[in-house]
Amino acid sequence: MNFTRYWNGRWVRETRFSQYAADGLGVSRSQLTGLSNSLRRREVTSDASGETTETAASFDTQSGILVETSTTGAQTPAVRKKRHGRDVEIHDATGLYYLKRDPFGRPSMRRFDNGAFSGGYPLDAAIFNDCGDRVLSAVCEYNSATFLVKSFDYDVFGSAPSEARRFLRGASPRRASTSHPLVPSVGTMEEESNPNEVV
Repeated sequence: MNFTRYWNGRWVRETRFSQYAADGLGVSRSQLTGLSNSLRRREVTSDASGETTETAASFDTQSGILVETSTTGAQTPAVRKKRHGRDVEIHDATGLYYLKRDPFGRPSMRRFDNGAFSGGYPLDAAIFNDCGDRVLSAVCEYNSATFLVKSFDYDVFGSAPSEARRFLRGASPRRASTSHPLVPSVGTMEEESNPNEVV
């Protein structure tokens, strides 16, 4: 059920919704008036148990970043920073995430810092070619500085990785993984160790 009402000195859009198996109503109120760049959005939601979550968003015209802060009860506020609608930084109870994107908006790096490591470690990073294919991927374990790096050899036309092409030509299967949407991963460890086994 949605309706507009005057609440706490502001016009709000109020939504009432049912929750859980037990009888109870949740209420969400979105502010409609008194908004500006310093307060782009404000929403207060109370669920059927009485827990309240307040979400507010502000916009920095210089950096073009939208900062969204969400607070539930006495918990630590969660902060999300967005540019052009995409997350670039997330700070919640688990730690701080940095997300870097290339000029086309594709995720190219994600770094996590929970305070245990100075500077944090990248969880994953990617490099794309001009055709949009992922040509290199680096993954780091949560508690390790060791990187697992995979490279994918596409040609200039965006064709399948050389290892996948080799398998498609009838060669013995070897373990090969690819991020190309048209070419599935091929080969398994069992096939690699027993290429001539008849099943």
